[in-house]
Amino acid sequence: MKFFVAPFLLFVNICPGQGWEIEVVGGVSGYNGDLTQKLISLKTIRAAANLNLKCNLDNTVVLRAGIALVNVI
Repeated sequence: MKFFVAPFLLFVNICPGQGWEIEVVGGVSGYNGDLTQKLISLKTIRAAANLNLKCNLDNTVVLRAGIALVNVI
C-alpha cells in the first residue's frame, strides 16, 4: 500500500483541490441610517439571502464576489 500512495504525493502542488468555493448564506436585515429617525424595530427586520463565489489564489489572498437579496417591504 505504501508504494501505491507514494507516487501520488508528487502531484499535490500541481492539483489544487480547494480553488473555488460557493457560499449560500441566510439571515436577517434591517436599516438604520440617514432616512430613519429611530433605532431598528423588530417590525422592520426582514429575511435576507446571499450567494458568494470565492477563488482562493493562495493561503493569504482570496477573491470574492457576491449578490444579496433582501426583502425591504
